[in-house]
Amino acid sequence: MDLPTYVMPIIVVAFGLFAGAMYAYRKITVKEPFKVEKFLPTMGIGALAALVVAGAGWVLPNLGDIFAQIEQMAPGGVPSITVIIAAILAVYNRVSKGDNILPPFPTYVKPSDSAAPVTSEWSPGFTVTPTEMKGVSPFAALLTIVVGNDPKSVRCNVRIDWQDGTPAEDFIPDQTSGQVVVSHAYVYAQGMSKYSGHAFYPKFTVLGKDGKTYGDFNVVNKCCTIEVQSR
Repeated sequence: MDLPTYVMPIIVVAFGLFAGAMYAYRKITVKEPFKVEKFLPTMGIGALAALVVAGAGWVLPNLGDIFAQIEQMAPGGVPSITVIIAAILAVYNRVSKGDNILPPFPTYVKPSDSAAPVTSEWSPGFTVTPTEMKGVSPFAALLTIVVGNDPKSVRCNVRIDWQDGTPAEDFIPDQTSGQVVVSHAYVYAQGMSKYSGHAFYPKFTVLGKDGKTYGDFNVVNKCCTIEVQSR
């Protein structure tokens, strides 16, 4: 029997609350700096972290991924309002637009009797959310990326050139869901320019394990814009 569409998000939130409690409990038991009064807020951050990591397909995430996301949202136990807001926007964008984490499958065109066989070029698939973000420098961009498999059913990696002069970075997605959550701090100062803000278009490259490139995204047809305003 199929579950109602609202059931899995509720399960993910409940699991995130549990993960936040476990995260706080571990901090306390190992006697790391952690104030007890932050226990309940950390549970809330855990719920949001679970929603970010779960993806649009509402795949139940593992504790390790949620803990890592909590660390991004509250480094050292101090909540980062910028990252938290970015996470909320990412989840809102995903839900409101109904983005699907399932990558498109390669297609095969059946030839006619008089035509030679034609097959489409392999595409592992790629999605990124949110598609638009805005903030004031320094701005922490938080993106959820999903990539598919190569022709040998091996999960691809993704390389990101943030287009702000910093070195490109390689990211390894979850091998089951193909999802990876990434963050980057953008800095923009108006200086001598007449523009008070700047729009960045990070370049995403899907790579096979052998280093083969399966496509660059956000280069011609823009699918992700990050606008940063100078202070």
